[in-house]
Amino acid sequence: MLSSLSNDLIENIFIQCLSNYKNNLFNLYKSYKNLLLINKNFHNILKIILYKKYFILKCEYIDKFNFPKYIVKLFNNYYNIYNLPVIKFTDNFRGYSDCIDNIKEKDIKNKIMIGFDYFKRPFFTFKLLYFNTISKKIHSKISILYQRYSNDLDHWIFESYYTDNFHDIFENNDNFIKLNQIMRGEKIKYKNYLVYI
Repeated sequence: MLSSLSNDLIENIFIQCLSNYKNNLFNLYKSYKNLLLINKNFHNILKIILYKKYFILKCEYIDKFNFPKYIVKLFNNYYNIYNLPVIKFTDNFRGYSDCIDNIKEKDIKNKIMIGFDYFKRPFFTFKLLYFNTISKKIHSKISILYQRYSNDLDHWIFESYYTDNFHDIFENNDNFIKLNQIMRGEKIKYKNYLVYI
């Protein structure tokens, strides 16, 4: 009987069950694990539900930070920020002056990621590609944009573990314009490099 139900209906049943269990997934699983055994598709449906729940919680968490308008504008809208993959913060990411400037290429899995440090400061990582116009070689380096102080929502700065990094360009008022150009697919000239994402 259950195996003949549509996926949408099964999904709604699980959502109702989850609601009845006050979002306690462990108790839900204990009570309904036999349903999951009847059909492999139930497992996939449960994964979809969990992803939707996770996404809602992620959006609610991000909304608490009240990003300054210029940060939201950098990403065009909040929805693009919601969809960024999350990087888990570790002590290794902090430098000597408590700045978030020690994130290396090996720590990054995606071109752009969002994270939150132990002081609840949000940060973004950008994996930028550097094309050397002389040697014709390409290197990637990580630039980090983060909220500098916990009690100051508007003060964001660029940092990097790498020397001779694109964040050195960000010394004048057009820094966010340049980064926005890169995020739109443009290549920016910096010393002997073309920088892009």
